[in-house]
Amino acid sequence: MRSASLRYGIATLSLLLFVSCSSQESKTSDDTSGGLLPGQCELSGYVRRATPISFNRDKAWDHLGANADKMLYNGFQQATTATYASSDKAHTLTLEIMQFRDPVRAFAIFAFLRQPGARPVELQPQGYINRDTLVFVKGVHVGRVIGSNPNAETDLIQAAKAMLGKLSDSVLLPAQLQMFPREGMVPNTEIVTLDDIEGQTRGSNLFSAKYLSGSDTVQIFIQLNPYGGPTIAVKEFIDDKGQIKSYLMDYGYQALTGQNEQGQLVFCAVDKNVLCTVVGRIDQKAAQDLVNKTFALAAKTPQM
Repeated sequence: MRSASLRYGIATLSLLLFVSCSSQESKTSDDTSGGLLPGQCELSGYVRRATPISFNRDKAWDHLGANADKMLYNGFQQATTATYASSDKAHTLTLEIMQFRDPVRAFAIFAFLRQPGARPVELQPQGYINRDTLVFVKGVHVGRVIGSNPNAETDLIQAAKAMLGKLSDSVLLPAQLQMFPREGMVPNTEIVTLDDIEGQTRGSNLFSAKYLSGSDTVQIFIQLNPYGGPTIAVKEFIDDKGQIKSYLMDYGYQALTGQNEQGQLVFCAVDKNVLCTVVGRIDQKAAQDLVNKTFALAAKTPQM
């Protein structure tokens, strides 16, 4: 009899919890920006503690803290955040989904938030973990999951997948990322130059990544639709204290070889609408091979 009463009590409690979650869901189904966060009881083992908070550019400083200026200068549009507590109330997860004006700016912030030593995680299209924080990017969205338990990596991943499952971005990552050769690339080094003043886009669309070259590393820079051709390399990487050694123009192909102030090679070439520059301690043939591989990948990559 006591066993039957216990089973009845458990069943009743489960039913009450289900009704409570269902009731709460009906009240808050419209309180997230497009429903991009898990519902009240949608995250296994966790329950949302309060109604999600949504904010736009006007309220960015109230919620994003010291990074607000970087976010705003780089196309931050809006965000939604909410905190979830574990069933035993011992741990919490804070979920945040941010929207930017385009995938390039979203990836720029994704790379900006990545700390040295961040570990990649199996999330599509890309994600990494900084200690107790998981960050992912998809299209124009950047998501963060911050946990109170540094050992609960599976919980961070579960929450990230729940958010990713609600995103329908058709553009997963910027096209430039598909143009970088994979051979010799140093993991987790792809970045985009951030804008620092609203409206100033000199560095926008300038992607870079590091590559191994003997005991040194070199950098590859990619820019689509360059406004000044190889002269950008002179301004950005050679400047007044370096020197230009050669310049080649051959119909749609242009190339420039020079040296920066530190004595490093600067090899820059433009093919069609792609500008590729290699900077570092590397010989010209190896630099040109990297550029040629980049152009070959760019020719296969659909561009927006």
